[in-house]
Amino acid sequence: MLRKQDGFTFIEIMVTLIILSVGLVAILKSFIISVDQMRHLTNRLYATTILDNQISSVERTLKVDNILPLSLEPIERISTGAKKVIFQPDIKISEIQDYVEIFQLDVHLTWMEGQKQRRLTRSAYLENFKKEGG
Repeated sequence: MLRKQDGFTFIEIMVTLIILSVGLVAILKSFIISVDQMRHLTNRLYATTILDNQISSVERTLKVDNILPLSLEPIERISTGAKKVIFQPDIKISEIQDYVEIFQLDVHLTWMEGQKQRRLTRSAYLENFKKEGG
């Protein structure tokens, strides 16, 4: 005679729990990866803004004072959520061969994300502005 089964066996429950656990771990891992990517993109957005501001500052200094600055403003600390990120700018100004009073401006910005050092660079060309009336 066959016996009617009213519930689940222990093996069926364990297999169900294993499948459920693997699914939950995969969802949690993808969430953590998404948060890390969002943090990276936020830092990159801040870095892009800082670089654009630095280039504008150099252009303004050249136009107003008719000199090229040799250094940039010091390290910028920005709070992005719970963590503070330290952005460190670096500048390189070089003359362009065969052109008089035209310079290439390279601005680099470095910061740390966890154990990785990130670096973003922007370049611009500057001409030596002449003051009006001079």
